[in-house]
Formats: sequence, C-alpha cells, structure tokens
Amino acid sequence: MKKYQILGTTADIKLRVKANSLEQLFEQAALGMMEILGAEIKDTEKLRNKEIEIRSSNINSLLIDFLNEILYRVGVDKEVYNDFEVKIRNNIELICRAKATSFERLDLEIKAATYSDLKIEKDKNGKWQVEVLFDI
Repeated sequence: MKKYQILGTTADIKLRVKANSLEQLFEQAALGMMEILGAEIKDTEKLRNKEIEIRSSNINSLLIDFLNEILYRVGVDKEVYNDFEVKIRNNIELICRAKATSFERLDLEIKAATYSDLKIEKDKNGKWQVEVLFDI
C-alpha cells in the first residue's frame, strides 16, 4: 500500500513574456508581476521615482533577483511600481528606474519568483522570451 499521495496545487502562477530586447523582457516581466498582484492604488497623483540596482552571476539570476527585489519592496515599503526603465550591462548588472505609489491592498500575494523551468532565450525570429513561475 502506498504511503504517499500526489496532490495538485494552486500555489503557483506562471507568466509568459515576449519582447524585442532583453531590457523590455525584464520591464514586461515586472509589469506582468504587478498586474498579478492586482494592487488597489491609493493615489496615482503621488508617484515617486525609485531606483533598483541588482548584480547577479548570470542573466537568469538577474531576472529572478530583480523580480524578488521588487516583491521585497512591495512588502516592506508598501508601494507598487510602474513605468519601468531597465538597463542591463554584461548580462549581470541591472539598473532600473521606476515610478512608485502606495496601495490600499493587493488582490494576490506573491511569495517569490522562482527558478523553476526558468530559461531566458531568443526565438527563431530574434524575440526574447521567458516563462517565470511565481510561488503564491
């Protein structure tokens, strides 16, 4: 008799992103994550400029570290972000400028962006693509 049971889970959500450049891929991944959070904005008139700097060992880690840094700031600073402008250098350094604003509540809490099946690649048409799995 089996002593285990395989269970389905609703603990993850996947985001597929396609873009013309690596920078746009990161920007769109961040925007997609913000949409998943579904923040109820307090005041759109009070946007603040924020800068995020990340250094990682490779391009996959750079994306995950970037998204998780944003999630950390959402939790700690109680702000959500938009208007991302990403610059990537040597596939290991990122500088991002974004607009931040306070929020009342989130529709969904994301615990983390994960490395599960993560692969940033170019398709045959030269478009960048990635699928990011978020732990919710």
